[in-house]
Amino acid sequence: TKALIDEKLKKAQTSKGVSALKSKAATGTGRIKNEETIKKLDAVADAQIQRKGTIDAPIAILVDRSGSMEKAIEVGKRVAAMVSGASSSAVYAVAFDTAPMEIVSKGKTLTDWEVAFKPIKAGGGTSIGCGLEYLNRKKLLVEQIIIITDEDENENPRFHDVYQDYASKMGIRPVVNIISMRSSKTFVSFENELKKIKCEFYRYEPDGKDYNSLPGLLPFLIRKSRTEVLYEIMDYPLF
Repeated sequence: TKALIDEKLKKAQTSKGVSALKSKAATGTGRIKNEETIKKLDAVADAQIQRKGTIDAPIAILVDRSGSMEKAIEVGKRVAAMVSGASSSAVYAVAFDTAPMEIVSKGKTLTDWEVAFKPIKAGGGTSIGCGLEYLNRKKLLVEQIIIITDEDENENPRFHDVYQDYASKMGIRPVVNIISMRSSKTFVSFENELKKIKCEFYRYEPDGKDYNSLPGLLPFLIRKSRTEVLYEIMDYPLF
């Protein structure tokens, strides 16, 4: 039986029908005990991630750990595993409520990130800005920011204020990618503030409730920004 499983896992590395995050999530069920099989599942996931492209710019993942954000923490583990597996540059993960906490993983697999996220528990208010302020204080430059949140920012520092300061100090305006954890309640103030400061942002809302698969996340991160596309157009010879 194990030989058959190993053969299937080998084929899965190049199969178009395998979801990378679901491959990683399979190891977190507790039902797979064999260490060799777990490593092969990680290899399947990493191979699938690499097939989608490479993130070649530094990126930050800000994970909401405020009250009722247990789901954001779970999604954060999987996003961190996927992003770090696809990245050729620095990846910084920071959990936030009203204070930031950097999450450092010893590897790129979901198993590694599960260990790194163990101290993270949901509770407290929401200051999305404190996550970015951490990067600001540490002088960590990123070109993209992923925020996993319900967007209900209710404490200072506010993200839009910190973003302006970060952009001024670092000389860059990172693209913001919001993975929405909103329930039926809608918070539009966070979006509106980003629009006011002309921050380039995108919202990613997974279909249904399957936050483990996040099938369209990597294309969002690998794509060129509007500014990069504009520069390419301007540089294209007309004759």
